Amino acid sequence: MKTMSSGTPVLSMALPRATPIGNQIIPLFNVNKNYAQFLVSAILPAIWQILLVASIVLSLAAEQRKNGLKEWLGNAPIKAVIAKYIPLTLIFWLHGLLFLWAMYVLLGWPMHGNWTLLIFAQFLTVCASLIAGSIFFFITLDATRGLSFAAAYAAPGLAFMGITFPVTDMTLPARIWRSFLPISHYIKIQLTQVNYGAPLQTAIPYLQHLLLFFIPLLFVFYKVKQLSTAIPDTEEKQ
Repeated sequence: MKTMSSGTPVLSMALPRATPIGNQIIPLFNVNKNYAQFLVSAILPAIWQILLVASIVLSLAAEQRKNGLKEWLGNAPIKAVIAKYIPLTLIFWLHGLLFLWAMYVLLGWPMHGNWTLLIFAQFLTVCASLIAGSIFFFITLDATRGLSFAAAYAAPGLAFMGITFPVTDMTLPARIWRSFLPISHYIKIQLTQVNYGAPLQTAIPYLQHLLLFFIPLLFVFYKVKQLSTAIPDTEEKQ
């Protein structure tokens, strides 16, 4: 209005003079503004983690239901637990590879990073999630309560990833909860590799966080050794 009143009465001429610099937003890593590429690449890993944590709880509960934990663990409890982990690890690692293939090969979404690093990060995520689920089961020794803990733990994964809501705006409890979710560390590696093609150094902190999940595995080993020497009556009461 000021420009029009000072000698440029035509709106189409006055507007460029009033705003000589225009804004143009170009997404660097999602040029086509593909909403699926933005959201599905986070939803699938979030669902994957829920399945991981719930599956180990149900698998351990099945052993308890069949013959009891003491008989299943036998004289080599740690070996029995590792034998339980191996097939589940391979199955869910394959699931991870399949959704990566579907997104970045079948659908042709851009992939700028290192496949080996991303696949290794998936392996660590599978192991960390199985360990977390094992802790819930061995703390409760009950499938229902174990699944309840697993659901409460893993279900907020999508919200706490930092994809749909920035981590910097999360409250302290949310950031703490996020740090205990393996998928929140994995998704950072996926994003930096897929979108930026970042060097290995950027992934090292997130890989270290995933490796920290192996520390609670010592608690799992302690619990199974304790259960393997417990009298059967105690286990039945529990």
